[in-house]
Amino acid sequence: MVNIELKGGVVKEFDDGITAMEVAKSLGMGLYKAACVCRIDGEVKDLRTQINKDCKLEILTFDDDDGKRALRHTASHVLAQAVKRLYPEAKLAIGPAIDNGFYYDFDVDVPFTPEVLEKIEAEMKKIVKEALPLERYELDPDEAIAMMEKKGEPYKVELIKEHAGKGEKISFFRQGEFDELCKNKVIDFMPGQSDNIDKGGTLRLGAYPCVIKPGTTMERCYGKSEISERHRHRYEFNNDYRDILTQNGLTLSGLSPDGRLVETVELSDRPFYVGVQYHPEFKSRPNKAHPLFKGFIAAALEKSEIGE
Repeated sequence: MVNIELKGGVVKEFDDGITAMEVAKSLGMGLYKAACVCRIDGEVKDLRTQINKDCKLEILTFDDDDGKRALRHTASHVLAQAVKRLYPEAKLAIGPAIDNGFYYDFDVDVPFTPEVLEKIEAEMKKIVKEALPLERYELDPDEAIAMMEKKGEPYKVELIKEHAGKGEKISFFRQGEFDELCKNKVIDFMPGQSDNIDKGGTLRLGAYPCVIKPGTTMERCYGKSEISERHRHRYEFNNDYRDILTQNGLTLSGLSPDGRLVETVELSDRPFYVGVQYHPEFKSRPNKAHPLFKGFIAAALEKSEIGE
């Protein structure tokens, strides 16, 4: 048995060899679903790490910087896998997590137009729903170079050669048919984690419906009671603050059909103050502006005409 010190200094006894993931599940399904990585005696570890000695354990979620970094880095893996599925000839470079999200460098012949990005997002959503198991493995540099050369990934070969001289093995993550060169922590999606999380990061990608509250700026802009807008992975509105925010003047003007997720908010005492979870710029064109952009310009012009 091992003694594990948890949040608040509470010490619990568990079977030797239990994983951080299993500890999180024993503490509650909410924490289990929101967990991204863990910290064992101050060192960030994968949730599948087995615990074989007494230690201090912290389960990290998207609320924690290391949790954000892991989820964002995982999202970059999903992006790369989606691009390779759709465009097998694409060459992969690097895909790090950054302070406000993540990116990936690709060498491709086709431009990533808005229509192509929509296809990629749809494929990412499909991959997330598949909840593919993640396998970490290591290769000697020569083996790693040979594998990437066989896959036709010259930029990965360059990266491996840069690290080969350090005398260390090269680490990879395998997700389904996709092998990614990576030394960072990523998330192995557990059952339920690919679903929406009320107070954590999500991987909602693609178009989602939104029911609009009558009499709001949203209704005036769209002229309809339900819309569909494109989303990307991001942080959800924290439902714990719904009551206090609405009591202080915030209007929840758009919700998911089941009422669980807040999609849009606004302040009714302002000429135009609307906040949205989605990306209106994806649908806006020079000759056909998005309804929210048109509404903002109209409100600005009205204020200007009355001299305020």
